[in-house]
Amino acid sequence: MDEFEKEIERFKKILWKQEEKDIWVNKGNLQKYLKYITNNIEKPCLLTWRDDFDWEEKYVFWYWDPEEYEKLKKTRPSYTDTFSFIEFDELLYYESELFVKVRRKGDRRKFTIWLSRLKAIDKESENHQLIEDYASWVGNYL
Repeated sequence: MDEFEKEIERFKKILWKQEEKDIWVNKGNLQKYLKYITNNIEKPCLLTWRDDFDWEEKYVFWYWDPEEYEKLKKTRPSYTDTFSFIEFDELLYYESELFVKVRRKGDRRKFTIWLSRLKAIDKESENHQLIEDYASWVGNYL
């Protein structure tokens, strides 16, 4: 069994109930995934952003004003930040995403951001596979 097939089997284990054979992202399956992750995430859980935030692109790729960028990073989350997982927000974003509340290391500012855009820093932790699977599920079955 290749890695893709193993991943699908993990999705089925989380989402499939007796007569329900649906692994697509929808409100019901998000509720199942939320329950599963809530019961399995280990704290502390340090996270970072997978890519740059949309607001950062012009600074990262087009080298806009670096002073302005540093000023904005004080009040906005950045892909260079490390976050501590706090809890899940029960809000479902258009019924296609889970939000997670995090606290930025350093200034301890709190943010609520999409779980699928985060990754666990410790690649050896159980949290790493848990969050990678979730991000893959959202990315492939939305």
